[in-house]
Amino acid sequence: MMRKKTASLIATFTLVTASSVFAQPKKETPDPKAAGAVKAAPAPEPEDTKWYDKVDFSGFVDVYYMYNNNPLQGSAVDTTRAFETSNKNFGVNAAALAVQKTAEKSSPWGFRVDFQNGQNNAYQEAPYVQYNGIYNYNMLKQAYISMYFPVLKGMTLDVGKMATHIGYEVLESMNNPNYSIGAIFQNTIPFIHTGARLTTQFTDKWAGTFYLYNSGGGTGYRTGVPDGSTTNNYFFEAATQHKAIGTQLKGQLIEDKLSITWNTLYSQDGATGRIDPTKQYLADQLAAQTGDPAVSALTAPAAKYNKDYWFMNHAILSMTPTDKIQIDLDYTWSEKAGGFAAANLAQQQYNPTGAATVETILGGTVSTEKTKSSYKAYGIFSKFKIGETWGINVRIEYIDDSHNNGRLTTFNPFAGSQAANSWYAGKYAQDKAIAEQIIAATPALGGLTADQLLAALDPKNYKDYGGSSNYGQYKTFTVTPVWNFTENLLIKLDMRRDWATGYQFVTQSGEKSKDQYGITLGVVAKFD
Repeated sequence: MMRKKTASLIATFTLVTASSVFAQPKKETPDPKAAGAVKAAPAPEPEDTKWYDKVDFSGFVDVYYMYNNNPLQGSAVDTTRAFETSNKNFGVNAAALAVQKTAEKSSPWGFRVDFQNGQNNAYQEAPYVQYNGIYNYNMLKQAYISMYFPVLKGMTLDVGKMATHIGYEVLESMNNPNYSIGAIFQNTIPFIHTGARLTTQFTDKWAGTFYLYNSGGGTGYRTGVPDGSTTNNYFFEAATQHKAIGTQLKGQLIEDKLSITWNTLYSQDGATGRIDPTKQYLADQLAAQTGDPAVSALTAPAAKYNKDYWFMNHAILSMTPTDKIQIDLDYTWSEKAGGFAAANLAQQQYNPTGAATVETILGGTVSTEKTKSSYKAYGIFSKFKIGETWGINVRIEYIDDSHNNGRLTTFNPFAGSQAANSWYAGKYAQDKAIAEQIIAATPALGGLTADQLLAALDPKNYKDYGGSSNYGQYKTFTVTPVWNFTENLLIKLDMRRDWATGYQFVTQSGEKSKDQYGITLGVVAKFD
Protein backbone atom coordinates (compact mmCIF):
# COMPACT_ATOMS: atom_id res chain seq x y z
CA MET A 1 0.00 0.00 0.00
CA MET A 2 2.77 2.46 0.93
CA ARG A 3 4.73 1.63 -2.23
CA LYS A 4 1.70 2.57 -4.29
CA LYS A 5 1.32 5.86 -2.42
CA THR A 6 5.00 6.70 -2.75
CA ALA A 7 4.95 5.75 -6.42
CA SER A 8 1.90 7.93 -6.88
CA LEU A 9 3.69 10.90 -5.33
CA ILE A 10 6.74 10.43 -7.56
CA ALA A 11 4.60 9.91 -10.65
CA THR A 12 2.64 13.06 -9.93
CA PHE A 13 5.89 14.96 -9.48
CA THR A 14 7.25 13.89 -12.83
CA LEU A 15 4.04 14.29 -14.85
CA VAL A 16 2.76 17.61 -13.54
CA THR A 17 5.88 19.72 -13.24
CA ALA A 18 5.57 23.00 -11.37
CA SER A 19 7.33 24.48 -8.38
CA SER A 20 9.12 27.16 -6.48
CA VAL A 21 10.95 26.91 -3.21
CA PHE A 22 7.89 28.00 -1.30
CA ALA A 23 4.12 28.14 -1.78
CA GLN A 24 4.22 31.64 -3.23
CA PRO A 25 6.84 33.93 -4.76
CA LYS A 26 7.84 35.45 -1.40
CA LYS A 27 8.03 32.53 0.96
CA GLU A 28 10.59 34.12 3.28
CA THR A 29 12.53 37.32 3.81
CA PRO A 30 12.64 39.02 0.39
CA ASP A 31 14.86 36.73 -1.60
CA PRO A 32 14.73 37.36 -5.37
CA LYS A 33 17.43 34.80 -5.99
CA ALA A 34 15.98 31.99 -3.89
CA ALA A 35 16.22 28.41 -5.12
CA GLY A 36 13.05 27.32 -6.80
CA ALA A 37 12.89 30.50 -8.81
CA VAL A 38 15.87 29.55 -10.97
CA LYS A 39 16.35 32.07 -13.72
CA ALA A 40 18.11 31.97 -17.05
CA ALA A 41 21.88 32.12 -16.74
CA PRO A 42 23.07 35.75 -16.43
CA ALA A 43 25.58 37.31 -18.77
CA PRO A 44 29.22 36.36 -18.05
CA GLU A 45 30.71 38.45 -15.30
CA PRO A 46 34.17 40.02 -15.28
CA GLU A 47 37.00 37.65 -14.44
CA ASP A 48 38.01 39.63 -11.36
CA THR A 49 34.63 39.19 -9.58
CA LYS A 50 35.19 37.57 -6.18
CA TRP A 51 32.71 35.23 -4.50
CA TYR A 52 32.18 37.62 -1.60
CA ASP A 53 31.09 40.29 -4.05
CA LYS A 54 28.05 38.10 -4.73
CA VAL A 55 26.95 37.87 -1.08
CA ASP A 56 23.64 39.68 -0.45
CA PHE A 57 22.37 41.05 2.85
CA SER A 58 18.75 41.67 3.78
CA GLY A 59 16.72 42.03 6.95
CA PHE A 60 13.81 43.59 8.76
CA VAL A 61 12.45 44.79 12.11
CA ASP A 62 8.79 43.94 12.73
CA VAL A 63 6.82 45.62 15.57
CA TYR A 64 3.11 45.76 16.37
CA TYR A 65 0.31 46.77 18.73
CA MET A 66 -2.62 44.37 19.15
CA TYR A 67 -6.03 44.62 20.79
CA ASN A 68 -8.28 41.56 20.94
CA ASN A 69 -11.64 41.69 22.70
CA ASN A 70 -10.84 39.04 25.33
CA PRO A 71 -9.71 39.12 28.99
CA LEU A 72 -6.03 38.35 28.26
CA GLN A 73 -3.65 41.23 28.89
CA GLY A 74 -0.42 42.17 30.61
CA SER A 75 1.99 39.24 30.57
CA ALA A 76 -0.71 36.72 29.58
CA VAL A 77 -0.09 34.88 26.29
CA ASP A 78 -2.95 35.31 23.83
CA THR A 79 -2.80 32.04 21.91
CA THR A 80 -5.78 32.95 19.72
CA ARG A 81 -2.98 34.33 17.53
CA ALA A 82 0.00 32.46 16.12
CA PHE A 83 3.01 34.78 16.57
CA GLU A 84 1.67 38.13 17.75
CA THR A 85 0.60 36.95 21.22
CA SER A 86 0.85 40.05 23.44
CA ASN A 87 -2.70 41.40 23.75
CA LYS A 88 -3.30 45.09 24.48
CA ASN A 89 0.46 45.66 24.28
CA PHE A 90 3.23 46.74 21.96
CA GLY A 91 5.51 43.91 20.87
CA VAL A 92 8.54 43.03 18.78
CA ASN A 93 7.35 40.28 16.48
CA ALA A 94 10.75 39.66 14.93
CA ALA A 95 14.10 41.21 14.03
CA ALA A 96 16.01 39.33 11.33
CA LEU A 97 19.16 39.41 9.24
CA ALA A 98 19.65 37.20 6.18
CA VAL A 99 22.97 36.52 4.44
CA GLN A 100 22.92 34.74 1.10
CA LYS A 101 25.13 33.82 -1.83
CA THR A 102 23.06 32.38 -4.68
CA ALA A 103 24.29 29.24 -6.43
CA GLU A 104 24.22 29.92 -10.18
CA LYS A 105 25.89 28.85 -13.40
CA SER A 106 28.84 31.22 -13.10
CA SER A 107 29.39 30.31 -9.42
CA PRO A 108 27.69 26.96 -8.67
CA TRP A 109 27.85 27.03 -4.87
CA GLY A 110 26.02 29.11 -2.32
CA PHE A 111 24.39 29.36 1.08
CA ARG A 112 21.71 31.17 3.05
CA VAL A 113 21.56 31.99 6.76
CA ASP A 114 18.62 33.71 8.51
CA PHE A 115 19.23 34.98 12.04
CA GLN A 116 16.08 35.99 13.89
CA ASN A 117 14.81 36.77 17.38
CA GLY A 118 11.56 38.12 18.77
CA GLN A 119 8.20 36.88 20.03
CA ASN A 120 7.76 34.96 16.79
CA ASN A 121 10.61 32.56 17.59
CA ALA A 122 8.95 30.71 20.46
CA TYR A 123 6.07 29.63 18.24
CA GLN A 124 7.69 28.81 14.89
CA GLU A 125 9.25 25.53 16.09
CA ALA A 126 8.34 22.68 18.43
CA PRO A 127 7.26 22.65 21.22
CA TYR A 128 5.48 25.87 20.12
CA VAL A 129 5.40 27.25 23.66
CA GLN A 130 7.66 29.52 25.68
CA TYR A 131 10.51 28.32 27.86
CA ASN A 132 13.16 30.30 29.74
CA GLY A 133 15.90 28.06 28.36
CA ILE A 134 18.22 29.54 25.75
CA TYR A 135 17.66 27.79 22.45
CA ASN A 136 20.28 29.21 20.12
CA TYR A 137 19.28 26.96 17.24
CA ASN A 138 15.78 28.41 17.45
CA MET A 139 17.28 31.81 16.56
CA LEU A 140 18.77 30.28 13.43
CA LYS A 141 15.57 30.28 11.41
CA GLN A 142 17.19 29.02 8.21
CA ALA A 143 20.64 27.75 7.34
CA TYR A 144 21.38 25.76 4.20
CA ILE A 145 24.02 25.28 1.53
CA SER A 146 23.25 25.31 -2.19
CA MET A 147 24.68 23.68 -5.30
CA TYR A 148 23.77 24.54 -8.90
CA PHE A 149 23.77 22.04 -11.76
CA PRO A 150 23.41 22.98 -15.47
CA VAL A 151 20.45 20.66 -16.10
CA LEU A 152 17.59 21.88 -18.34
CA LYS A 153 16.89 25.48 -17.30
CA GLY A 154 18.82 25.00 -14.07
CA MET A 155 18.79 22.63 -11.09
CA THR A 156 19.53 23.65 -7.48
CA LEU A 157 20.10 21.40 -4.45
CA ASP A 158 19.66 22.93 -0.97
CA VAL A 159 20.57 21.03 2.21
CA GLY A 160 20.00 22.27 5.77
CA LYS A 161 17.29 23.98 7.79
CA MET A 162 14.56 25.67 5.76
CA ALA A 163 10.99 27.02 5.89
CA THR A 164 8.25 24.59 4.90
CA HIS A 165 6.90 24.48 1.36
CA ILE A 166 3.36 23.71 2.56
CA GLY A 167 0.88 26.55 3.01
CA TYR A 168 -0.09 29.85 1.43
CA GLU A 169 1.18 32.14 4.18
CA VAL A 170 4.77 32.41 5.38
CA LEU A 171 6.61 33.14 8.63
CA GLU A 172 7.30 36.81 7.83
CA SER A 173 4.30 39.14 8.16
CA MET A 174 5.61 41.55 5.53
CA ASN A 175 5.35 38.86 2.83
CA ASN A 176 1.73 37.96 3.62
CA PRO A 177 -1.35 39.89 2.44
CA ASN A 178 -2.40 40.50 6.06
CA TYR A 179 -0.30 41.22 9.13
CA SER A 180 -1.55 38.48 11.47
CA ILE A 181 -0.95 34.81 10.69
CA GLY A 182 -4.22 33.13 9.72
CA ALA A 183 -5.90 30.15 11.36
CA ILE A 184 -5.02 27.79 8.49
CA PHE A 185 -1.27 28.36 8.69
CA GLN A 186 -1.39 28.33 12.49
CA ASN A 187 -3.29 25.07 12.89
CA THR A 188 -2.92 22.79 9.88
CA ILE A 189 0.72 22.64 8.73
CA PRO A 190 4.34 22.60 10.02
CA PHE A 191 6.58 25.67 9.86
CA ILE A 192 10.27 24.70 9.55
CA HIS A 193 12.09 21.51 8.50
CA THR A 194 15.61 20.12 8.35
CA GLY A 195 16.44 18.20 5.19
CA ALA A 196 17.05 18.68 1.47
CA ARG A 197 15.22 19.97 -1.59
CA LEU A 198 16.00 19.61 -5.27
CA THR A 199 14.49 22.24 -7.55
CA THR A 200 14.46 21.93 -11.34
CA GLN A 201 13.35 24.65 -13.73
CA PHE A 202 12.02 22.65 -16.67
CA THR A 203 10.85 25.57 -18.82
CA ASP A 204 10.42 29.30 -18.37
CA LYS A 205 6.92 28.64 -17.00
CA TRP A 206 7.12 25.28 -15.22
CA ALA A 207 9.31 23.94 -12.44
CA GLY A 208 9.32 21.17 -9.83
CA THR A 209 10.81 20.52 -6.40
CA PHE A 210 11.37 17.27 -4.50
CA TYR A 211 11.75 17.42 -0.71
CA LEU A 212 13.29 15.01 1.79
CA TYR A 213 12.79 16.13 5.42
CA ASN A 214 13.73 14.54 8.73
CA SER A 215 10.10 14.87 9.82
CA GLY A 216 6.74 16.01 8.55
CA GLY A 217 5.86 17.69 11.82
CA GLY A 218 8.77 20.09 11.58
CA THR A 219 11.95 20.67 13.53
CA GLY A 220 12.30 22.13 17.01
CA TYR A 221 13.27 21.29 20.59
CA ARG A 222 12.42 18.44 22.91
CA THR A 223 11.42 19.27 26.46
CA GLY A 224 12.60 17.36 29.51
CA VAL A 225 16.14 16.68 28.23
CA PRO A 226 18.54 17.39 31.15
CA ASP A 227 21.48 19.71 30.65
CA GLY A 228 24.66 17.82 29.88
CA SER A 229 22.81 14.76 28.57
CA THR A 230 24.97 12.49 26.42
CA THR A 231 22.13 10.17 25.39
CA ASN A 232 19.32 12.52 24.29
CA ASN A 233 19.41 15.29 21.72
CA TYR A 234 17.69 18.61 22.30
CA PHE A 235 16.72 18.74 18.64
CA PHE A 236 13.24 17.49 17.82
CA GLU A 237 12.83 15.29 14.77
CA ALA A 238 10.91 12.14 13.81
CA ALA A 239 11.18 9.14 16.15
CA THR A 240 12.10 6.79 13.30
CA GLN A 241 14.58 6.64 10.43
CA HIS A 242 11.81 7.22 7.90
CA LYS A 243 12.06 10.52 6.07
CA ALA A 244 9.16 12.75 5.07
CA ILE A 245 8.71 12.97 1.30
CA GLY A 246 7.29 16.09 -0.31
CA THR A 247 6.73 17.63 -3.73
CA GLN A 248 5.85 21.04 -5.03
CA LEU A 249 4.55 21.60 -8.55
CA LYS A 250 4.14 25.08 -9.96
CA GLY A 251 3.45 26.64 -13.34
CA GLN A 252 1.64 29.30 -15.33
CA LEU A 253 -1.53 28.23 -17.07
CA ILE A 254 -2.01 31.69 -18.60
CA GLU A 255 1.08 33.87 -18.56
CA ASP A 256 0.88 36.58 -15.88
CA LYS A 257 -2.84 35.83 -15.42
CA LEU A 258 -3.36 32.34 -14.00
CA SER A 259 -0.93 30.08 -12.11
CA ILE A 260 -1.22 26.94 -10.01
CA THR A 261 0.80 25.40 -7.17
CA TRP A 262 0.34 21.90 -5.75
CA ASN A 263 2.19 20.73 -2.65
CA THR A 264 2.29 17.31 -0.99
CA LEU A 265 4.00 15.94 2.13
CA TYR A 266 3.90 12.34 3.41
CA SER A 267 5.46 11.47 6.77
CA GLN A 268 5.56 8.87 9.52
CA ASP A 269 7.08 10.57 12.55
CA GLY A 270 5.80 8.56 15.51
CA ALA A 271 7.50 5.53 17.06
CA THR A 272 4.40 3.45 17.79
CA GLY A 273 1.14 2.41 16.22
CA ARG A 274 -2.14 1.43 17.90
CA ILE A 275 -2.84 -1.55 20.13
CA ASP A 276 -5.39 -3.92 18.62
CA PRO A 277 -8.53 -3.39 20.80
CA THR A 278 -9.44 -7.09 20.54
CA LYS A 279 -6.05 -8.04 22.00
CA GLN A 280 -6.53 -5.39 24.69
CA TYR A 281 -9.94 -6.82 25.59
CA LEU A 282 -8.55 -10.36 25.87
CA ALA A 283 -5.64 -9.10 27.97
CA ASP A 284 -8.05 -7.28 30.28
CA GLN A 285 -10.11 -10.46 30.74
CA LEU A 286 -6.98 -12.48 31.49
CA ALA A 287 -5.81 -9.88 33.99
CA ALA A 288 -9.17 -10.06 35.75
CA GLN A 289 -8.99 -13.85 35.97
CA THR A 290 -5.39 -13.99 37.18
CA GLY A 291 -5.62 -10.98 39.45
CA ASP A 292 -2.49 -9.56 37.85
CA PRO A 293 -3.13 -6.08 36.37
CA ALA A 294 0.26 -6.13 34.64
CA VAL A 295 -1.14 -8.64 32.15
CA SER A 296 -3.35 -5.94 30.61
CA ALA A 297 -0.45 -3.50 30.10
CA LEU A 298 0.17 -4.27 26.45
CA THR A 299 2.99 -2.60 24.53
CA ALA A 300 2.01 -0.66 21.44
CA PRO A 301 3.48 -2.10 18.22
CA ALA A 302 6.16 -0.27 16.27
CA ALA A 303 4.79 2.25 13.79
CA LYS A 304 4.57 1.27 10.13
CA TYR A 305 5.32 3.65 7.28
CA ASN A 306 2.20 2.68 5.34
CA LYS A 307 -0.23 2.62 8.29
CA ASP A 308 0.77 5.30 10.81
CA TYR A 309 1.17 8.36 8.60
CA TRP A 310 0.33 12.01 7.99
CA PHE A 311 -0.42 12.85 4.34
CA MET A 312 -0.88 16.53 3.40
CA ASN A 313 -2.10 17.99 0.10
CA HIS A 314 -2.19 21.71 -0.55
CA ALA A 315 -3.07 23.72 -3.66
CA ILE A 316 -3.14 27.40 -4.68
CA LEU A 317 -4.89 28.81 -7.74
CA SER A 318 -3.69 32.38 -8.31
CA MET A 319 -5.64 34.75 -10.57
CA THR A 320 -4.44 38.21 -11.66
CA PRO A 321 -7.17 39.71 -13.88
CA THR A 322 -5.52 43.17 -13.83
CA ASP A 323 -2.28 44.66 -12.54
CA LYS A 324 -4.23 46.01 -9.54
CA ILE A 325 -6.15 42.87 -8.51
CA GLN A 326 -4.94 39.45 -7.40
CA ILE A 327 -7.19 36.69 -6.01
CA ASP A 328 -5.71 33.48 -4.63
CA LEU A 329 -7.79 30.40 -3.80
CA ASP A 330 -6.18 28.17 -1.16
CA TYR A 331 -7.11 24.55 -0.36
CA THR A 332 -5.66 22.09 2.17
CA TRP A 333 -6.61 18.45 2.70
CA SER A 334 -4.86 16.26 5.25
CA GLU A 335 -5.30 12.69 6.48
CA LYS A 336 -3.75 11.06 9.53
CA ALA A 337 -3.92 7.29 10.02
CA GLY A 338 -3.17 4.68 12.67
CA GLY A 339 -0.96 5.94 15.45
CA PHE A 340 -0.87 9.41 13.89
CA ALA A 341 -4.67 9.79 13.77
CA ALA A 342 -6.57 11.64 16.47
CA ALA A 343 -7.63 8.95 18.93
CA ASN A 344 -11.14 10.17 19.72
CA LEU A 345 -13.72 8.81 17.32
CA ALA A 346 -16.80 10.79 16.33
CA GLN A 347 -18.76 8.41 18.59
CA GLN A 348 -16.51 9.30 21.53
CA GLN A 349 -19.47 10.61 23.53
CA TYR A 350 -20.60 7.00 23.93
CA ASN A 351 -17.18 5.76 24.98
CA PRO A 352 -15.22 8.73 26.39
CA THR A 353 -12.50 6.61 27.99
CA GLY A 354 -11.89 4.45 24.91
CA ALA A 355 -12.57 1.27 26.90
CA ALA A 356 -12.19 -1.97 24.91
CA THR A 357 -15.28 -4.13 25.48
CA VAL A 358 -17.29 -6.46 23.27
CA GLU A 359 -19.88 -3.70 22.84
CA THR A 360 -17.41 -0.92 21.99
CA ILE A 361 -15.42 -3.12 19.60
CA LEU A 362 -18.51 -4.32 17.72
CA GLY A 363 -20.04 -0.84 17.86
CA GLY A 364 -16.94 0.84 16.43
CA THR A 365 -16.48 3.25 19.34
CA VAL A 366 -12.87 2.33 20.06
CA SER A 367 -9.79 3.34 18.07
CA THR A 368 -8.06 0.72 15.94
CA GLU A 369 -5.01 0.61 13.67
CA LYS A 370 -7.42 1.46 10.83
CA THR A 371 -8.61 4.65 12.52
CA LYS A 372 -8.24 7.74 10.36
CA SER A 373 -8.82 11.43 10.97
CA SER A 374 -8.90 14.16 8.36
CA TYR A 375 -9.46 17.86 7.92
CA LYS A 376 -9.90 20.38 5.12
CA ALA A 377 -9.21 24.09 4.98
CA TYR A 378 -10.37 26.73 2.51
CA GLY A 379 -8.95 30.21 2.08
CA ILE A 380 -9.45 33.21 -0.17
CA PHE A 381 -6.68 35.82 -0.20
CA SER A 382 -7.35 38.98 -2.21
CA LYS A 383 -5.12 41.98 -2.90
CA PHE A 384 -6.44 45.27 -4.28
CA LYS A 385 -3.91 47.93 -5.20
CA ILE A 386 -4.98 51.55 -4.77
CA GLY A 387 -2.47 53.93 -6.29
CA GLU A 388 1.26 53.47 -5.90
CA THR A 389 1.45 53.29 -2.09
CA TRP A 390 -1.94 52.06 -0.83
CA GLY A 391 -3.85 48.81 -1.01
CA ILE A 392 -6.51 46.73 0.73
CA ASN A 393 -6.07 43.00 1.32
CA VAL A 394 -8.85 40.63 2.38
CA ARG A 395 -8.59 37.13 3.87
CA ILE A 396 -11.41 34.62 4.40
CA GLU A 397 -10.71 31.23 6.05
CA TYR A 398 -12.65 28.14 7.02
CA ILE A 399 -11.25 25.03 8.72
CA ASP A 400 -13.49 21.98 8.39
CA ASP A 401 -12.31 19.63 11.14
CA SER A 402 -15.63 17.81 11.57
CA HIS A 403 -13.89 14.52 10.66
CA ASN A 404 -10.74 15.14 12.67
CA ASN A 405 -11.99 13.19 15.72
CA GLY A 406 -11.78 16.35 17.79
CA ARG A 407 -11.28 20.04 17.10
CA LEU A 408 -8.12 21.03 15.23
CA THR A 409 -7.79 24.56 16.63
CA THR A 410 -6.20 23.49 19.91
CA PHE A 411 -4.60 26.89 20.60
CA ASN A 412 -7.81 28.74 21.50
CA PRO A 413 -7.81 28.97 25.33
CA PHE A 414 -11.50 29.88 25.57
CA ALA A 415 -13.17 26.84 23.95
CA GLY A 416 -13.56 24.90 27.20
CA SER A 417 -16.00 25.39 30.05
CA GLN A 418 -15.91 28.62 32.05
CA ALA A 419 -15.08 26.38 35.00
CA ALA A 420 -11.49 26.38 33.74
CA ASN A 421 -11.24 30.16 33.36
CA SER A 422 -9.62 32.01 36.25
CA TRP A 423 -11.52 35.26 35.52
CA TYR A 424 -14.78 33.36 36.01
CA ALA A 425 -13.76 31.60 39.22
CA GLY A 426 -16.08 33.53 41.56
CA LYS A 427 -19.19 33.04 39.44
CA TYR A 428 -18.34 29.37 38.85
CA ALA A 429 -17.97 28.72 42.60
CA GLN A 430 -21.42 30.16 43.23
CA ASP A 431 -23.04 28.23 40.38
CA LYS A 432 -21.35 24.99 41.39
CA ALA A 433 -22.62 25.31 44.97
CA ILE A 434 -26.17 25.80 43.67
CA ALA A 435 -25.83 22.79 41.33
CA GLU A 436 -24.63 20.60 44.19
CA GLN A 437 -27.66 21.64 46.27
CA ILE A 438 -30.00 20.78 43.36
CA ILE A 439 -28.41 17.33 42.98
CA ALA A 440 -28.60 16.67 46.72
CA ALA A 441 -32.29 17.59 46.75
CA THR A 442 -33.15 15.59 43.63
CA PRO A 443 -32.40 11.84 43.90
CA ALA A 444 -33.04 11.35 40.17
CA LEU A 445 -29.99 13.51 39.46
CA GLY A 446 -27.74 11.54 41.77
CA GLY A 447 -25.64 10.17 38.92
CA LEU A 448 -24.62 13.62 37.67
CA THR A 449 -21.71 15.79 38.75
CA ALA A 450 -22.13 19.48 39.39
CA ASP A 451 -20.25 20.31 36.18
CA GLN A 452 -22.49 18.03 34.12
CA LEU A 453 -25.59 19.66 35.53
CA LEU A 454 -24.20 23.15 34.88
CA ALA A 455 -23.45 22.17 31.26
CA ALA A 456 -27.08 21.11 30.84
CA LEU A 457 -28.59 24.15 32.58
CA ASP A 458 -26.21 26.78 31.19
CA PRO A 459 -24.55 25.40 28.04
CA LYS A 460 -23.35 28.84 26.94
CA ASN A 461 -20.94 29.11 29.86
CA TYR A 462 -20.37 25.53 30.97
CA LYS A 463 -20.51 23.34 27.89
CA ASP A 464 -17.03 22.14 26.89
CA TYR A 465 -16.38 23.06 23.27
CA GLY A 466 -12.71 22.15 23.62
CA GLY A 467 -10.68 19.03 24.36
CA SER A 468 -11.66 16.08 22.21
CA SER A 469 -15.07 17.49 21.28
CA ASN A 470 -15.95 17.99 17.63
CA TYR A 471 -16.85 21.65 18.06
CA GLY A 472 -14.34 23.14 15.65
CA GLN A 473 -15.19 24.56 12.23
CA TYR A 474 -13.07 27.67 12.85
CA LYS A 475 -13.50 30.72 10.59
CA THR A 476 -11.77 34.07 10.16
CA PHE A 477 -12.43 37.25 8.18
CA THR A 478 -9.71 39.92 7.96
CA VAL A 479 -9.57 43.27 6.16
CA THR A 480 -6.15 44.93 6.00
CA PRO A 481 -5.43 48.41 4.65
CA VAL A 482 -1.78 48.51 3.54
CA TRP A 483 0.38 51.64 3.32
CA ASN A 484 3.83 51.58 1.76
CA PHE A 485 5.03 54.60 3.71
CA THR A 486 8.35 54.40 1.86
CA GLU A 487 10.08 51.72 -0.17
CA ASN A 488 11.55 50.39 3.08
CA LEU A 489 8.71 50.93 5.55
CA LEU A 490 5.45 48.96 5.41
CA ILE A 491 2.37 49.59 7.59
CA LYS A 492 -0.57 47.18 7.90
CA LEU A 493 -3.77 47.46 9.97
CA ASP A 494 -5.57 44.14 10.51
CA MET A 495 -9.27 44.28 11.38
CA ARG A 496 -10.18 40.69 12.15
CA ARG A 497 -13.11 38.58 13.28
CA ASP A 498 -12.78 34.94 14.45
CA TRP A 499 -15.75 32.65 15.05
CA ALA A 500 -16.55 28.93 15.37
CA THR A 501 -19.26 26.45 16.37
CA GLY A 502 -20.90 27.31 19.68
CA TYR A 503 -19.47 29.68 22.28
CA GLN A 504 -15.73 29.26 21.88
CA PHE A 505 -14.64 32.78 22.84
CA VAL A 506 -14.78 35.08 25.85
CA THR A 507 -15.31 38.85 25.75
CA GLN A 508 -13.31 41.49 27.60
CA SER A 509 -15.95 41.44 30.36
CA GLY A 510 -15.57 37.67 30.81
CA GLU A 511 -18.77 36.55 29.11
CA LYS A 512 -18.87 33.65 26.64
CA SER A 513 -19.21 34.72 23.01
CA LYS A 514 -19.64 33.19 19.57
CA ASP A 515 -16.88 35.34 18.08
CA GLN A 516 -13.86 37.52 18.78
CA TYR A 517 -12.96 40.87 17.28
CA GLY A 518 -9.49 42.36 17.18
CA ILE A 519 -7.24 44.94 15.52
CA THR A 520 -3.49 44.74 14.99
CA LEU A 521 -1.27 47.55 13.76
CA GLY A 522 1.98 46.20 12.32
CA VAL A 523 4.97 48.21 11.11
CA VAL A 524 7.94 46.63 9.31
CA ALA A 525 11.20 48.35 8.38
CA LYS A 526 13.09 46.32 5.79
CA PHE A 527 16.17 46.44 3.60
CA ASP A 528 17.75 44.31 0.87
